[in-house]
Amino acid sequence: MQDLDPAALTAADEVVRGLTLAAETGRLQARGPSSGPAEMELFGVVGLDFTARDVTAALRSMDGRDVNIRLNSPGGLVTEGFAAFNALARHKGHKTVTVEGQASSIAAFMAMAADEIVMPQASLMMIHASSGGAIGNSETLERVLDVLRKIDGIQADVFASRSGMDRAKVVGLLTAETYFTGAEAVAAGLADRQEDRSVEAGATALADTEIQRIAALEALSPVAMRVTNPEAVREAFRTPEAKSPTMPATPAPKQEAQMADPNPAPVTPAPTLATQPVAKATLDQIKAIAARAKLGADWTLAQLEAGVTEMQALDAALAVRAADVPDRPAGHVVVTRDQRDTFRARAAGALAARFSGAGPNEEQREFYAMGLQGMLRECLAQGGVAGVHRLSPEQVLDRVRAEHTTSDFPVILRDASNRRLAQKYDTYPQTWKEWTREVDVADFREINVGDLGGFPKLRAKPEAASVRYGALSEAGEKYRLLTGASGVVLSREAIINDDLNAFGRMLDDAADVSYAWVADQAYGVLTLNPNMGDGNALFSTPHGNIVTAAMLPSGGTLGLDEDNLAAIEQLLLNQKNLGGDVLAPPTGLNVIVGTAAQFNQAVKLGSINTTMVAGQQLALPAYANRLKPILEPRVAALGGPFFVTAQNRPTVEIAYLQGRRRPELTSMEDFDTKGMKYALVFDAAAAPISWRGMVKHPGKAS
Repeated sequence: MQDLDPAALTAADEVVRGLTLAAETGRLQARGPSSGPAEMELFGVVGLDFTARDVTAALRSMDGRDVNIRLNSPGGLVTEGFAAFNALARHKGHKTVTVEGQASSIAAFMAMAADEIVMPQASLMMIHASSGGAIGNSETLERVLDVLRKIDGIQADVFASRSGMDRAKVVGLLTAETYFTGAEAVAAGLADRQEDRSVEAGATALADTEIQRIAALEALSPVAMRVTNPEAVREAFRTPEAKSPTMPATPAPKQEAQMADPNPAPVTPAPTLATQPVAKATLDQIKAIAARAKLGADWTLAQLEAGVTEMQALDAALAVRAADVPDRPAGHVVVTRDQRDTFRARAAGALAARFSGAGPNEEQREFYAMGLQGMLRECLAQGGVAGVHRLSPEQVLDRVRAEHTTSDFPVILRDASNRRLAQKYDTYPQTWKEWTREVDVADFREINVGDLGGFPKLRAKPEAASVRYGALSEAGEKYRLLTGASGVVLSREAIINDDLNAFGRMLDDAADVSYAWVADQAYGVLTLNPNMGDGNALFSTPHGNIVTAAMLPSGGTLGLDEDNLAAIEQLLLNQKNLGGDVLAPPTGLNVIVGTAAQFNQAVKLGSINTTMVAGQQLALPAYANRLKPILEPRVAALGGPFFVTAQNRPTVEIAYLQGRRRPELTSMEDFDTKGMKYALVFDAAAAPISWRGMVKHPGKAS
């Protein structure tokens, strides 16, 4: 391994010293047999299932001995991980970290303190940039950003130092949130070797390790355990190819256990050894299940003796606990497999169906009837928290808040909310799409929309003549993307009172204000008449795009009729590009009005239906099938004027950030209240990009 950069260690120390660590949980598993390396298990959420103080205390008791650390963690609190990393890095003995299932987020960072990192074939490592949030003024947000940048800088320094990768590459991996298999982690320098447990020699070695650990536990555990026939245990760990497919005539001797508890929990019968798949559960795996289910050593040894797989052991433990909990609520959902993504998707779908009032599909049905409290408890149970049915509503909320970096609930509620928000938003008449151009931009930098001063007309070019070029106008239009944002708190009272309907109503309100955010900007271009890059108002005499009575035929009056539409179309035909070239004629006209009477008149003018007079069908109106009437109440505020745009000349542009054309809710992770904070964000801006292609009509003459 690469030597860790002392500067990175110092930086981690500086961040940790300024922050308060969580209280000691006392749930860390550490053992020190009379000889050989000590063992430590770091399973669960960092800062919740074990803390930096637990790690420090365990290492202090080992007094510099070599230590094997078995790690299986989704991550947790960053500062707890920093403190644990520093404690491990300073430990004088040789440190070997084996990633038993996953080392994700801050748990992967902790692993970098080891002298050797081992990843079995069935394990994952994930690294990503830190995340967090706050609601406050710009100074508050800048402080949060500063802390996040420092955390990411420390991560980049340590991962680069440990792996030998270029720091810039590490930053890219962190930003992208990158998962590594064992082989990929070794190739990247984030692990030293991949452990292959598939061969018989490896299985025998693993069995020997289990025997040694059981022997060591005899002197350390309050429950005495001994192995009467080591070879039988070794045989149980070997692959089927090395033994007969049927049971031997003489049963193998059993492991015996003397229990301190005279009334152990009932043992679920397990399949016999001959019917088991290859991957039998290890003692570590069974003990981890037993610890979560609060089952004794006799149950653990019975499962090991039966040769069950890890999944069969998990099902057996769940069956025991279900039988032991008579007050289990009806409709409780037990997730017995590695289904976190499936669970999230189904639960979020069920919540979205509740918000919309639609019925659930078959996959969502089991979650549909749950309120907020039921969903909170289910998320905790799915995450392995024992006894959730005994927790009060206040305790449930506190536990979810404590696990906010790893709990499923904020993610499920956010995903369900965004589904409902998008669904509701799409029901609004987004009529601006008929006459504007929508684009996506990458960031918040100023957007320059130059108007071509043309591509001049194509002309015959003699062989030696030069080509005539158009140019971008120096008076091109400019604008910036805007962020519409507001926050809402799902209050402590709403959660405890199980008021899911209140949150659903809030989502409908969020869709309302999101629609207004874009509509106000789009139609504000028409009603506010902003100045263009040439210094003239969008609708102005210099632009030649305002209708006057003088443009109408003799005796004509201002209003919405064929004569007025002909005058409007003539103005559009008169418009030229910057090079003085004639533009293509309108393929059709969008008529944007503010009153129902104007709308009905526009519909009549553009209708393809004609009436019969004296048995003769009248000729089609001049604008039949060429008008698109658009009714927008915001235009009515002007008192009668209406607007016409050429359907083939978009003159207003609406920009969105990176393709996000709907509003989004994001969860806020500062948790400075007892509720849960969500921010509504919609990055969008509308601006005129050209006056060529639109005309303002003053309305009916008074």
